[in-house]
Amino acid sequence: MKRLKELFVFVWALNISVASAQTFQKMTIEEMFEMADANSRSIRTFRLAEEEAGQAVKVAKNAQLPSIDVSVSASYLGDAWLADRDFTNGENAAMPHFAIEASQVIYAGGAITSRIAIAKLQQQLAELDKEKNRQDIRFLLVGNYLEMYKLQNQAEVYRKNIEQTRKLVEDINAKQSQGLALKNDITRYELQLKSLELALTQIENSILILNNQLTTVLGLPEETVIGVDT
Repeated sequence: MKRLKELFVFVWALNISVASAQTFQKMTIEEMFEMADANSRSIRTFRLAEEEAGQAVKVAKNAQLPSIDVSVSASYLGDAWLADRDFTNGENAAMPHFAIEASQVIYAGGAITSRIAIAKLQQQLAELDKEKNRQDIRFLLVGNYLEMYKLQNQAEVYRKNIEQTRKLVEDINAKQSQGLALKNDITRYELQLKSLELALTQIENSILILNNQLTTVLGLPEETVIGVDT
């Protein structure tokens, strides 16, 4: 009995510490979608893939632009003779030649056009993959959200039934002490009470699992408790 009391005190203290660390956050479905778009790792990954595909299209298109090559070497054309207008004070001067060339691909057998087309298709696929992933995340969120709402209603029903059953057990114990009820009646209602308490525990565990899944997808701290908007 002493160990049982110590265990009860430990569990009670643990529940108090966990409850104090929890953060309650009530949100609507639309708020949940917005948070997923901003914080979901999966959505961010597909968004980065889309951006990379867009950069690949720009790189492919750059192959069509003219390229300018600057030569650092100089060629020698010969000497020039410089003088005043009256042809006095003449002298020889070297005439170097610097070349700047601009080139553009005129015909490449359609290779550049094909690379651009392929890059655009890959960009479209990346956009579709991102949108599909976004919709999948939303279906997952809504499913867990509605399931949690249903389980919370069930839990409330079980709590009320447990409260009523406990009163019945107290009443039958009082009647049994007066010889108005049998021991079997007490046992039957006590078993019913334990069954209800076990079912409530299972429901609360399911709610906890769904809550953890939602906080993971939404990028919220683990101690966050999500409240559904009725």
